[in-house]
Amino acid sequence: MKKLIFSLVASLVMAGAANAATFNGDLTLDTPFNLSSNGLQLKAVRIPNSGGQTFVSAPLDFDLGNVGDTATLDLFVVRTNEPTAEADDFLPKAFGLLFSFGQGSVILTGTSYAVNDGVNVFGFLDFDGPVSIALGNAQALVISLSDLVFNAGVGAFTPGKANGALVSASFELVAVPLPATLPLGLGALGLLGFVARRRKAVVQA
Repeated sequence: MKKLIFSLVASLVMAGAANAATFNGDLTLDTPFNLSSNGLQLKAVRIPNSGGQTFVSAPLDFDLGNVGDTATLDLFVVRTNEPTAEADDFLPKAFGLLFSFGQGSVILTGTSYAVNDGVNVFGFLDFDGPVSIALGNAQALVISLSDLVFNAGVGAFTPGKANGALVSASFELVAVPLPATLPLGLGALGLLGFVARRRKAVVQA
């Protein structure tokens, strides 16, 4: 009975043990910045090489050794070549970023649109998220991006790559809370221990 109890406890403890992880992946525009549709016309430029509207990023390679470790990687430059903002540019247009790693894939969505604050006109990327990829061993990779302003100008856009914005992503290794059934499992272990002690007491009597 003791061996059974010890083996169950060991299994529960090992589930939360930290594992160093190496990540090798890439990013694609799952929903590209479509030049043929209405809305603010954008282009994603690969770093360091120029790329098309739907492209695969430079490799996303990094190591996260412990829970809480983070890595930040540059993804691409976003820009517009529109000189002035038209009415449809202010309407949100959806896009998606597909992150693919050996451990799994996830899409982070967002919207792009123009903003006029009364003085300046600029493009804005509004990212949803964060999103995560379950890794097992009670861990997950969390991916987050910060909202960005690009091609800002007084009364009109300042177009071109030089005035675009660098899109970067933050990757963090986090602990996943143990399942809600864990307290029940621990309670069962306590009951098994109680039964074992009672049986021993009865035998000795």
